[in-house]
Amino acid sequence: MNKVDLDYIAFSFMGVHTSELNIIRVSGGDRYEDSVTPSFSDKVLEVPGRDGSYYWESNFKNRTFTFNLAFDSMTEANLRRFRQIFNGKSYGELIMEEHPFKKYLVKLQREPSLSYLTFMSQGQRVFKGEGTVSFVAHSPYAKSVYKFLDQYSEELYPNKNEWAEGSGMKASQGEYDILGTTIKNYNAGDVDADVVFYYEIDKIINKDLRIENGNNGLKILLKSPKHESDKYIKINSQNHLIEGLDSDKKRTGSLYGDIIQAGDFFKLPLGESITSTNIKPEGMEYDYLYY
Repeated sequence: MNKVDLDYIAFSFMGVHTSELNIIRVSGGDRYEDSVTPSFSDKVLEVPGRDGSYYWESNFKNRTFTFNLAFDSMTEANLRRFRQIFNGKSYGELIMEEHPFKKYLVKLQREPSLSYLTFMSQGQRVFKGEGTVSFVAHSPYAKSVYKFLDQYSEELYPNKNEWAEGSGMKASQGEYDILGTTIKNYNAGDVDADVVFYYEIDKIINKDLRIENGNNGLKILLKSPKHESDKYIKINSQNHLIEGLDSDKKRTGSLYGDIIQAGDFFKLPLGESITSTNIKPEGMEYDYLYY
């Protein structure tokens, strides 16, 4: 089967494509169902003596995926490989063929089930039947595989013209994400993006470091490294940590939360934005986050 024909019937998990196992994903009826966004919970407070309640915020829950499977030529080798991949300890990327620019980090939610008949074909046992596999993503968001359309080759992504517009991505990097004191960013995702900055300690020591994006920003003053092996700091808006890194940019265990002088960690807004800093960073990382 041509790879371009696998939309909505194929996916890959742990780097293994369903076509390698001779299985396909099928719908339970004549239409495909899509939950569109993760399920959510509202934080509210009921106030005695008055109607209704106070609403505070909403949080997304884990995202789940359940796929119905079908197969008519699964071999013993395919079945063994299926058991190896779809086990309760497997934890890896789930990519669906119709949106191959998005990757979810998932594990099995429950043990998969298969129901089949066995036949002999060319002296080899084959299985024909159906099954179900369920995944849970503890982060409700998918991350972008790449950030610009020209990074998706026509050979590996022959259906690119079908999903390119929906991805929101720019055709190429162009002037975006070029490191300097003024960095033009583009967030093509569905929500504000967590961002990571790397700074060389020798270049920022005893200097007021400022990082800003729009009305949000952070001011830092580092007077001395906490450990002799600390060569860089990593500023991470996802976990609100400033960590020490060695010369290979591996964690040393040092934490630098006390060097924040003003402001707070920030995320990159949707669309174009400008990140300004008075000292050029050694690196800046962010992913597009999709529902």
